[in-house]
Amino acid sequence: MARNLESVAGVDVPLSQSQITQNPALSAEEQIMLRGGRGDAAQGQAQGFKDLQDERVSQARDTIAAGLDPTGQSARTAPQDAAERIASELLAQEQQGQAAAAGVHAGPMSPAQQAQDMARALAPDGQLRAASPIDAGEVLSDRLAAARDTAKADYRGKYAAVDAAPGEFAPGSAGGFGNDVEQGLRSAAVSLDKTNTPKALNALRVIDEHLNAVAPGRPGELPGVSTSHAQDVADIRAKFGDDVAAAYDRQKTSTANPLNSRAGTDVGPSKSSSSQASAQKAQSLLEFIASKGGLGPDAELEAIGGHGHTVNVEGVGRRKLVRQGGWPLDYAREAAEEAGYLRGNHNGTSTVNDLLDAMGAEMRGQKHYPEGFEGHVGKREAAAMSEREQADFARHMQGFEDDLRTAGHGELAPEVKDRAVKLMANERLDADTAVEHAFRQLEQEDATGAARAAIFPGDVKPTKAAADAAAPAAGSGFTMKDVEQVRKQISTLYGDARRAMLGGGSGSDLHALEHIRDQFDARVEKMLAEGKFSGDGPAVLKMQQEARAAFTDYKAKFAKRGAGDTIGAAVEKILGRFSDTRATPDEVVKLAYGSATAPGGQMPVQIAQRILKIFGENSAEFGAYKQGLFAHLTAGEPEVAADRVRAFLDGKGRLLAQTVFSRGERASLAQYADRLRSSIPVEPEKGAVASLIRKVANGEASPNELVNALFGASGKGAGSMSVPLAQKLKASLPPEAWTSVRQGMFEKLTRAGEGKIEFEAQALSQRLHEFLNESGSQLARTLYSPQEIDLMRKLASVYKQMIPVKGTTNPSGTAPMLARMAGGLRSTLLPLLGLTHGGLPGAAMGAVLDKGVTAARNANDARKATELFYGQQAKRLPDPRFSQATGLLAQGSMTAERRRSR
Repeated sequence: MARNLESVAGVDVPLSQSQITQNPALSAEEQIMLRGGRGDAAQGQAQGFKDLQDERVSQARDTIAAGLDPTGQSARTAPQDAAERIASELLAQEQQGQAAAAGVHAGPMSPAQQAQDMARALAPDGQLRAASPIDAGEVLSDRLAAARDTAKADYRGKYAAVDAAPGEFAPGSAGGFGNDVEQGLRSAAVSLDKTNTPKALNALRVIDEHLNAVAPGRPGELPGVSTSHAQDVADIRAKFGDDVAAAYDRQKTSTANPLNSRAGTDVGPSKSSSSQASAQKAQSLLEFIASKGGLGPDAELEAIGGHGHTVNVEGVGRRKLVRQGGWPLDYAREAAEEAGYLRGNHNGTSTVNDLLDAMGAEMRGQKHYPEGFEGHVGKREAAAMSEREQADFARHMQGFEDDLRTAGHGELAPEVKDRAVKLMANERLDADTAVEHAFRQLEQEDATGAARAAIFPGDVKPTKAAADAAAPAAGSGFTMKDVEQVRKQISTLYGDARRAMLGGGSGSDLHALEHIRDQFDARVEKMLAEGKFSGDGPAVLKMQQEARAAFTDYKAKFAKRGAGDTIGAAVEKILGRFSDTRATPDEVVKLAYGSATAPGGQMPVQIAQRILKIFGENSAEFGAYKQGLFAHLTAGEPEVAADRVRAFLDGKGRLLAQTVFSRGERASLAQYADRLRSSIPVEPEKGAVASLIRKVANGEASPNELVNALFGASGKGAGSMSVPLAQKLKASLPPEAWTSVRQGMFEKLTRAGEGKIEFEAQALSQRLHEFLNESGSQLARTLYSPQEIDLMRKLASVYKQMIPVKGTTNPSGTAPMLARMAGGLRSTLLPLLGLTHGGLPGAAMGAVLDKGVTAARNANDARKATELFYGQQAKRLPDPRFSQATGLLAQGSMTAERRRSR
């Protein structure tokens, strides 16, 4: 084995002593031996080493070439084969592009037809309901409104069923109700005070007034109220109903006791007397609020445009509606309700949303007046109206009368019709609801007038017998409906507390109201469990829970739940608080899908999730939403649409894509985007490189021209187009063809080609060095990895070491030939010398000695060749027998020589 080795690509290449040391003398001796100047044995050793070295370096070169193919399928590729492979691939690409361009817009599966088929597949029934985003916006607006109305009718129907359920609580069942609730609060360590928990204290007041030892809605005696007040309220309730009795009770108790008796806590603004209310009835709602100092800043007010809004107050001038130090919203709501601007449902309290709705309508020009003055136009407004405005107003009101006739209410009495028209104009009620409310209001007003004439304090009262017959006895029973109305008022206060907390206020009020609501429910369930309800208590309780769940579900889907509920606000914007404030289809599209250029974002994701929650994944409505989104994504020019789809799937719209589309649908979208891109006409690329590639693909240039341009005429990668052409091919060719390019370059670099004399070590070293370090270095970095370039450098280094030291070569071979001639002369001259001195025996002995000397010299030269090329060899001790024989021969030779000298 050789001692001096250089490893290249895992192959050990042997090096001679001169190649390692670059010693000129040793190198010269090697060259003499290789040319036979030291005998056949030495030449054999030298040539054997040279053959082994060539074999090993060739093996290293082939290993590098094979390593250029990562698949291991191709060991090497000739430059001509690489050229044919590149040309074939370019031709296939050109034909494929021409076929795609010719057929992409033709046939039943054109992009337009494919888009329509994909859109239909997004709907569960295959119907195309939204061919455009605007269509989807209209469908979503209509279906959401219908779903909201259905949900509203559902929970109202369930509550109505609870109200109609037979049975009532036994008299006295609610005794100690408020105390039990307060005891539960104390057990939960919940403390109340007028600063941090005003709404919770208000809730306890509501419980005291409506659920007590007497009966719901029949409060006990209050300071400053006549001792007969409770009986008066009972008489009015028996004759004219709950609404009139409650209004009378509220009016009298608020006038006599403006502060709540519970711990001196304020329950709201001071209640106005009837005379004060009368003096303010000509004021609209905003004028009323502004005249009282306005409202404090609030996110809800900013949302409806209240900040910066000014109101003209008669006799004062313009006032800001929102100002520092103004009323809180709930405080203003109570004041507006007491002044007649708002009305609670079912004898309950109004809500902050009721106040905001009324304010929003008035900001849009629809004045909101107290009950009895709906549709009122003051003198100032009437004088300011032009004839045209008056005509427009008349036509506006006439439209409501037309709606009444269309709904089948054309034969109403004048006062009922006028009242219904005013309700439709100011409260945005539909025809049927407006007529119902008009009848009810007129009946209540008539009842109130009759009550004042019959039994109001200061007038003649009916006899005690008549009162006893008309009014229920103290401690009379009450129904589940009465209980539910109290709970609704508590829920209203809970909502107000939640909004206040989300607006930056304390959470103490909300926490206390949660406990009050829980204690309230526990107290009702206790009454049912104790058998104090005459009907089917468990069934009614279940109905009540289902009604509450339906209401909660309605609020969760269609209503805004506080200032931070952006998705609830968006849904309310889509639906609109009123029919004329519903979002337009364009606005729906923007909310539901995002911008036209970059669909997606947090809001569209939440809208999609809300639609899923309302309608379900397999609904026609969600299918229409998906179709609209697909149309939104694929609108416009093919290139723009393809980019938009890709950005939607992988960028900003990724979360929306995953929310709306299944994995298979997303894959189809990606494929469609690719097809859109392939349908875009491509302008011919300019430049010498692109021109050459087109010529090769079209058969106008030979593969050899491509190879020469790529590898350079010398094969060292120094062509003017080498680098840009390589970069273009790298980007466009498949991996197999690119491997051919890489192997072809290495083959061109290290082999002379078929039929040519192979490069020697010096030429190979120079070619590799120039390619890796000089003119071809940029191409080398384009074609090969740093690891591959490092292997090539090692190979170039071995080739360089294999070059004989300068000045030690003898191309003519004169010295070796002279050495051979000298050897021949010895074979003739020595025997002749022996014959001259010793005759035939001497000649024979001379010939034997010459052969011995020659053999010894050849053996010595062979040993030197081995050590020179293969390194120092281990020496063996000579056999003693051969030493003795050599000595005898030497002695015999000396004896013979002495005899000849005699």
